[in-house]
Amino acid sequence: MLRLIKAELTKLRKRNSTWILLSILIAVLLLVIVIIQSEISSGGEAGALIANVSLLNIVVPLALGVISSLGTILAIILLTNSVGSEYGWHTIRTFVLCSESRLKMLTAKVIASLIAIVSGMVVAILVAILAGVVFTASRGLSWDLTFITGHYVFDQLSNFFRTLYVILPYISLGMLFSVLGRSTAAGMGFGLGIYFTEPLVIALLRGTFGWTSKIPDYLFSANTQVIMSAVQSPFNIRIGPVDAHVPAVAWAVIVLAIYFVIFTAISFYLFKKRDITA
Repeated sequence: MLRLIKAELTKLRKRNSTWILLSILIAVLLLVIVIIQSEISSGGEAGALIANVSLLNIVVPLALGVISSLGTILAIILLTNSVGSEYGWHTIRTFVLCSESRLKMLTAKVIASLIAIVSGMVVAILVAILAGVVFTASRGLSWDLTFITGHYVFDQLSNFFRTLYVILPYISLGMLFSVLGRSTAAGMGFGLGIYFTEPLVIALLRGTFGWTSKIPDYLFSANTQVIMSAVQSPFNIRIGPVDAHVPAVAWAVIVLAIYFVIFTAISFYLFKKRDITA
């Protein structure tokens, strides 16, 4: 298994697409930080909230907010490309024959992709912290670091795992359709399609009455919102969206876990049982 995981990590490391996805995440994150910095300098509405503090104490939750949105999209692309590319390259049969088992092969791909996703999250956060240091120094803002307490560190670690948690159902859905459609395009199309269209469907359903208004409580977006709404800066600058109709946190955690388990189980079952053609 370790040999397979190492091989998958090598593939991800050598693919240009992996580094392009990371570059996009970092570029957008830096753009957001620059915009906030310009607000501070110009005395805008956002700047008025944080004008007298360093950016250091808001960049981590800010980075996690960007990761939970844009990062989810990039994670779907990364995982579906890892799972579906073997079909496109016509190497799936050879790879299966060289592996100990199909399940170990797919498990290695999933684990390697998760390692890459977590690594990308960590890199993005480190870049955000570095940007916070640079902007704080360049603007002469407060260097008071008393906010770095055990409670703050625990909150940010919790926020990190919240962000990773809400990404899992989407990438498991992408993996399912990559296996089902035997291609990267199928997984990417369905994964991204659900991600972008579901909020629109939820908005329509929320305006209805009766049992249809409760349907969003069983979908991805509403449950993702309630989990990510807890990610906020020390100054109550909430990063996640707020929906008055979102379900309870425990409900959201359970629903997303069920989706992840079901999609992953079906993916592994299909990959094991279906005929694989070159």
